[in-house]
Amino acid sequence: METSEKTTLLCLHGALGSAAQLQAALAPLAAHANLLFFDFPGHGSRSAEPLTLAGCIAATREFILENQLVGTAIFGYSMGGYVALMLAKQHPELAGQIITLGTKLAWNPQGAAAETRKLNPDVILEKVPKYAASLQQWHGQKWKKVLAETAELMVDLGAHPRFDDDGYQTLQHPVLLCLADADTLVTREETMHAAMLLPNGQFAEIPNSGHAIEKVDMGELWITIKL
Repeated sequence: METSEKTTLLCLHGALGSAAQLQAALAPLAAHANLLFFDFPGHGSRSAEPLTLAGCIAATREFILENQLVGTAIFGYSMGGYVALMLAKQHPELAGQIITLGTKLAWNPQGAAAETRKLNPDVILEKVPKYAASLQQWHGQKWKKVLAETAELMVDLGAHPRFDDDGYQTLQHPVLLCLADADTLVTREETMHAAMLLPNGQFAEIPNSGHAIEKVDMGELWITIKL
């Protein structure tokens, strides 16, 4: 139910992204909700730190406790959604409702290998120099390190997925799994499958949108996730 007071939403950025990038993309939602952001280790202002999934979960836990956000709704974009789900699994008392967008949930070695092939810094510099410039803007001179460590994280997830069918069934939190209608990195099937397994899970498709957060229709996103 909506009230005149804004809902607080903790927003977790994706792999290769940053708090500043996500804040800029979600700016239209600030009229409706109190949005909070921070950088994962290995990203943005913390790009010199090592990047691990465990480190991202620990940083989220620390941010929640330091800012008295226990039970706050969490919005996780791409990898941020995976971190949110892992946080709820490991520290169920900390998380409120979880909303993910474009989060890859079905990991295997073949899929991880396909994703890591896209993370060659020399190829990015040659083929998509604007993206290389964005990476450098977000992470400074450590942007190539962020690419390398993200590739390592994906390989690890491919070899050791953190969720199986039984794992989803243990999460009691209300979870809304969102997917852009034109997402080419995450499948509708894997997202709907996870939503079906979650005891309080739902699936929602965001129209007129792509995987990149900058290609998401914010009006449609808010209509879907409105708290």
